[in-house]
Amino acid sequence: MHASPASAPHSTPPRGPRPRIPGITRYEIRDRDGTLVAIHHRRDDRDGKRLWWTAPDDSPGLDRPVTALPLYRSETLRDAPAGASIVVVEGERAADALGDRSIHAVATVTGAATIPDDPVLESLRGYYPILWPDADVPGRQHMQRIAARLHALGIPCQIYDPWPACTDGSDAADLGDIDNHILLALIILAPDWAPPAPAIPEPEPEPESESEPTDDPTPPRTPATTRQSAPARLLAALGDRIYAFRDRVTRQLYVDIWIRPDARVTMPLDHGEGEATATILAILHHQLGADIPSTAITRELIHRIRASVRPTDHHRVSVRTAHHDGAVYIDLAEPESSAAIAITRDGWEIVRIPDVRFVRRRTMEPLPRPERHGSLASLRALLGVDDDAWTTVVAWMLAALAPDGPYPILAIEGPPGASKSTTARILRAMIDPSAAPLIAEPRDGVDLMIAAAAARILAIDNLPSTLPAPMVDALCRLATDGAIITRQLYSDGEITVHRGARPIILTSVGSVLSRGDLADRALPLVLDAMPDDQRIAESEIRQSIAIIQPTVIGALADAVAYGLAHPDRPQTTAAVRMLDACLWSARCAPALGIPATAIIDTYQRSRAAGGAAALDADPIGSAIIRWAQQHEHWIGTCTELLQAMAAAGLAHGPRWPHDARALGRRIRMLRAALATQGVIVEERRRGTARRLEIRLATED
Repeated sequence: MHASPASAPHSTPPRGPRPRIPGITRYEIRDRDGTLVAIHHRRDDRDGKRLWWTAPDDSPGLDRPVTALPLYRSETLRDAPAGASIVVVEGERAADALGDRSIHAVATVTGAATIPDDPVLESLRGYYPILWPDADVPGRQHMQRIAARLHALGIPCQIYDPWPACTDGSDAADLGDIDNHILLALIILAPDWAPPAPAIPEPEPEPESESEPTDDPTPPRTPATTRQSAPARLLAALGDRIYAFRDRVTRQLYVDIWIRPDARVTMPLDHGEGEATATILAILHHQLGADIPSTAITRELIHRIRASVRPTDHHRVSVRTAHHDGAVYIDLAEPESSAAIAITRDGWEIVRIPDVRFVRRRTMEPLPRPERHGSLASLRALLGVDDDAWTTVVAWMLAALAPDGPYPILAIEGPPGASKSTTARILRAMIDPSAAPLIAEPRDGVDLMIAAAAARILAIDNLPSTLPAPMVDALCRLATDGAIITRQLYSDGEITVHRGARPIILTSVGSVLSRGDLADRALPLVLDAMPDDQRIAESEIRQSIAIIQPTVIGALADAVAYGLAHPDRPQTTAAVRMLDACLWSARCAPALGIPATAIIDTYQRSRAAGGAAALDADPIGSAIIRWAQQHEHWIGTCTELLQAMAAAGLAHGPRWPHDARALGRRIRMLRAALATQGVIVEERRRGTARRLEIRLATED
């Protein structure tokens, strides 16, 4: 759902009903290490609520003052990255409500009358606390006192008061239906807290001086002032918090929005009704104190931002990975920062503001921060593949992190129960985790390119063995940097360009490599059916993925750094179609204990296997091979070849071409696949005559 200026970006998100569920609720108060410190009990009934404390063994009372108790959900701070925004609320119920929305939140347990001790508040150091008060006077005073103490401790914080006119005690647990992206934007863009400025005494009025009489009847002039329009004032107030530009490749308009001094987000610049507009309005309201403008003023503001783009304002916009000035960047896609992994020839580090621009699509999920000295051993154990298959997996993963395309297609095939989809899901999660890791076969090439624009890796699941020719062409284009141009919705002359190469995963029961050009771009991975006693539950697989991601990402980052530090081309005379991807993977692989020659051999074997699969699926291919083996060296026209093979009994099946022109087209499509099997087909012209030469490669 896209936010519109009339609804979602307002500072007052909707409130839902406040039902009281009769019964007793236990809230366990734990310290940061997870040790149980106390239990807070709450009984709700028709007469209201009753609260009491017990020790971890359920004995009544506490062993310390309530102000010395840890913040509720303190143990979850271990999972929050450094510099993350942490919402601080009053009461456990509100913190759990935000936690259910996957928002980092803790709660004070002292009640509104007192505040936690300084050692408790010190647990927030290293994060960005955002204080969310209850909507009543005691709740707001409670958070103001906490903000003052944090300020005294040198911990900056923000205040988010979503319902400033409300005094009924509403809190985060009373939120109505609001999109999580909008709620996060409203919270993160809350104004910074600052101590109240001291009152400035009004200057005493100066005594009026008697002016000299004058004979000039002209009244004194007042300086002329120019009143700016509302959109102009808003644009001036935004200043350098926004920067609009065009993508260098597609020419689409984007906008950089600085949500914090150390966090920048890049979004497509809409016409006043999308997520970029919602974020800009949130900055105007929360950081600059402006009222939410009307729809007409908002559209005029966005129009002025779009018009401010100069011809020289263009940058490359990427999804998940990018390269710039000899470095490779991987977007962590953390919701509250612009942090990325920056990989150079000297190693890798986490940078808060990368030198490249990433756009984040709605299905993207955060990539865990990598661990130093990582390893791929846990990934291989999870996949359970043999040596040849493992080398194929590593070759594809390294190619997927190459600075630029083309990228090989990982074609996973095997019988039902071979864990093809699970393997695809695991491999994608190591580089480009997504809420929708696998998609069904797109309807056409346009849908394929649109899906590719929303992700770094495209994983298409459960394909039929025979793909339509237009889909094969679209997959080939996507692997090597294709583009399509479509008409922009709701316009007559505007166009939208979708361009770029993407790493691709295909899964199928039978081989989909029936066309030579698709087989040339693929790395086949054949899996066997998994015995029933070796199957793993989906929940265990998800848990394993989360555990191994940091060490796998660290190992891949080390390998990319090694490849950047060794730019020399590996020595090879291999005939490989995806040569750039092959050489890049071969340069990186030694860091993972795999020789460069093993990667090159994998690409050669894959090309031969793909060619064989393409020829097996086409009767012309197998017939040409048998013809070459019988004649070794043959020259003639397509008409002569068609007649000769029919006479030799090689013509069969409904897919056999009926004329010389169709035969010529099929042979041209299979030429690369035939070469992998040692059969060379060349076309020679003499005047208007066109002749084929078919020979075995051993003659060369």
